[in-house]
Formats: sequence, C-alpha cells, structure tokens
Amino acid sequence: MAHAGYPATWDRGHQGRVVSDAVNFNVPHPEVHANQNFNQTTDGPAGARGELSVGGQTAALLPAPVLQAATWSKSSIRELGRILSSEALSKSADVLLAPTVCCMRNPLGGRNFESFSEDPVLSGKLAVEYVAGVQESGKVVATAKH
Repeated sequence: MAHAGYPATWDRGHQGRVVSDAVNFNVPHPEVHANQNFNQTTDGPAGARGELSVGGQTAALLPAPVLQAATWSKSSIRELGRILSSEALSKSADVLLAPTVCCMRNPLGGRNFESFSEDPVLSGKLAVEYVAGVQESGKVVATAKH
C-alpha cells in the first residue's frame, strides 16, 4: 500500500539501512541513495556516547536539554546540534538518537532532563533547530525520540 507522498513500489536504489540496538530496519525514503547506509547509532541528547563506558574515547558533555531550552536561543541550539554531529562522527556513528521531543508532564519524571521543556511550542521550535544543526553536514541523521 502506498503512503501519501511515496510511490507504490521502491527499487533497491531508494533504500537506506538503519540499525538500532536491537533490530535492523530497511527504511525506504526518496532522498536516501544506495550509497548512504546508516549503520551505527549513538545515544544523545547531551553528548554522543562512545562504544565503551570505561576506557573508550572521551566525549563532550553538553548541558542537559532542559538547560539548553532555558536560553530560548534557537541559534545556540543549532550550534549544539553541529557540535553533536561532530561528536557522533568522532564515535564512527551516523545516527544520533536525539532529540527527545516529549514534553515534561510531571515533575517526578525521571527523564525530564532529556526534554527541552513542558511548553510544546518551545520544545518544537528548539527541536527543529537541533535537528537542523545535527543534519547540516549531511553525514549524521538525527532521530527524534520518546
């Protein structure tokens, strides 16, 4: 069945491979070319995690997204996205599992620090800039989560 905006059939030239921690996905998309295979993911959103927890390559530790959002600065968030893109590449990753776009709804939520804000408008505007910064180089893909 064809989805809105996608042709009913796909040739192998329009298929990119994305690998998550548990499952391999073949994701057809008209702008993904045969030579673009996305193979390695790394977790965000405040830094790109390396392969090893101890003894591996060092990583930049950026402010938690809730602190990033407190600036209300779209240009700063875009720059953080650029930094994270470089960080992901330094870990041989081409898919950054970030940003977290769910809104905080309860102050007791254990992962609230990964979200930008409880305000959906602010979160959405900052997430757009974050993704744009990460993907600006064309070498890393950002995947909004949660």
